[in-house]
Amino acid sequence: MLKKLLIVLTGLLFVGLFVSACSPSASELKESKPAYLEQPSETPPPAPTEKPTASKAPDFEAITMTGEKLSLSSFRGKIVILNFWATWCPPCRDEIPELNSFYEEYKNRVVFLGIEIMESREEVEQFLQEQSILYPIILDSEQKTSISNLYRISLVPTTYVIDEQGAIITVIMGSTTFESLSSYLP
Repeated sequence: MLKKLLIVLTGLLFVGLFVSACSPSASELKESKPAYLEQPSETPPPAPTEKPTASKAPDFEAITMTGEKLSLSSFRGKIVILNFWATWCPPCRDEIPELNSFYEEYKNRVVFLGIEIMESREEVEQFLQEQSILYPIILDSEQKTSISNLYRISLVPTTYVIDEQGAIITVIMGSTTFESLSSYLP
């Protein structure tokens, strides 16, 4: 009995050593953080107007539900807000009044785009008959390249705030509010 216990404990010791040797250290985990999660450094950024490319928002071309052709890069010089959502998502539905209010208040200063991630045109049109959305809507399912894949969307709603040079300021995972979005404006 004692011999079996000793064998089991020795085996557990080897498994523990193997797992700890294969696991990343705390410094390796810190180094793998996405750029938008990093804390700002104490030194001021370099003088060029472009921010580091690690935080650049992926460019895309799209066509809105009304047929307007656009690209993210065409909005340089303006803050851009991309709100990824779905018709079946209760938090997405709940934040629409806040987003409508924000759009109405800031539509001359900010580009605001709603990106519906998966439904067909018919499903979204039916949804829009029940729920008024004032800002332009892009159907991700109708684009040549999936915008939600470019931005690695794993849950909705997710909102990206992009600065005038095309760099990601923040990513809001979950519902957002008028006040929260306003806080990112200069």
